[in-house]
Amino acid sequence: MRKPQDWAVALIPIFLDDLSDGTVKGYTSWQQTIVIGKDSADEDVRNRFYKALSEITWLPPSIRTSALKQLGSSLSKKQRASKRGETLALRHLINEAKARMRKQGKRKKGRRIHDDAVAEVAEQQGMSESALRKQLQRYK
Repeated sequence: MRKPQDWAVALIPIFLDDLSDGTVKGYTSWQQTIVIGKDSADEDVRNRFYKALSEITWLPPSIRTSALKQLGSSLSKKQRASKRGETLALRHLINEAKARMRKQGKRKKGRRIHDDAVAEVAEQQGMSESALRKQLQRYK
């Protein structure tokens, strides 16, 4: 016979879809649900739990940092990886803008096409051109 647990924690992923009529449909993934009892979690379940905790941005940094530490990582490593991913996406947007500008023959006199593409992407992203250049320099 099974003993009742004193407590259990469950993290249930919820997915939301915006429908074309303006409504939102929500659903869960029970297969991805993480349930941890007082003494019943194996290492894989604990690691999934820590990873989920580290992704909840409203949690205090001390809790997220502790969860990441259990995974052998840190909040600063996670933030750097996130920033690198963001920079990779920005580089892609810049390359697309350069290709489009070359195809359309758009180029301001005295400026490189790269400079024009950086200026365009910076404006689209709501950041200054110098901030975008600095980010591209930092996260190569």
